Amino acid sequence: MNRVTDAAAHGSGALCSGGTTTFLHNTFAGNTGGTCSAVELVSSLTGPATATALNTIVSDHDVGYLVAAGSTLSFDYALWHDTVWDYGGAGTVSFGTHLFHGDPLFRDAPGLDFHITSGSAARDMGGDAGIDHDFEDQLRPWDSGYDIGADEYHYTPARGVRIECPLSIHPGGEFFVHGFLINDLALQPDMAVFFLLDIGGDYWFWPSWSHYSAADPSSIDFEIRDVASGETRVYVLNPFTWPDTGGAAMAGLRFWGAIVDPASNTLFGELAAVSWAFGP
Repeated sequence: MNRVTDAAAHGSGALCSGGTTTFLHNTFAGNTGGTCSAVELVSSLTGPATATALNTIVSDHDVGYLVAAGSTLSFDYALWHDTVWDYGGAGTVSFGTHLFHGDPLFRDAPGLDFHITSGSAARDMGGDAGIDHDFEDQLRPWDSGYDIGADEYHYTPARGVRIECPLSIHPGGEFFVHGFLINDLALQPDMAVFFLLDIGGDYWFWPSWSHYSAADPSSIDFEIRDVASGETRVYVLNPFTWPDTGGAAMAGLRFWGAIVDPASNTLFGELAAVSWAFGP
């Protein structure tokens, strides 16, 4: 598993001179030296080169695989982007049926950050090559399939939820609810965050800003803050009124938080409800 990039002064991303080579989960990008190829196979004094490649991204090259006469290449699960020729040369080339052309959507290719992002054409399009982690030792597959290339796309994990509200409320009293979804890292820009409040059987949802209640159709306004800080905060701008239950304590306030990846519509980090009981 490697990222081979920007080998302008040295030639191809990888040069196989004779022997047998296996490429699994590699990302080749912007190698403009020599033949401007991602991988080049040539014969040596010991004989021709033989190579197999699975789950490979080839981006920004004149030719992806350049196979000289006498050499042999087989490949499958490949993604080409901004490359003139997928392969070429007088050698023998065979390939499978999982071949794609699309944008890998690197996080910052000019800055040499070749992590793929949420909408990448490489996501979930790879095959099982017997590799259970990526180049950063992150688990693969992560979502519904293996990602092509060296990087396995991971969502920003959520660690928990908490809620701020009064510890006790008198019957008929007003109170505010502030919800927090705590993340290991800042949320990525394309993540969607959802919250649900259940207060005495009435439900409020964010971000749809809608309120469902058979008894009270009024709406509640929410404001989200601090997404980039690693702790997403949702402030309810309207006060709630706790029902008058004749002095009995109620256990009915519950709070959920969830992160959804809109590219795959996959729910990640649906967190257990936090419940409170209020005294009279």
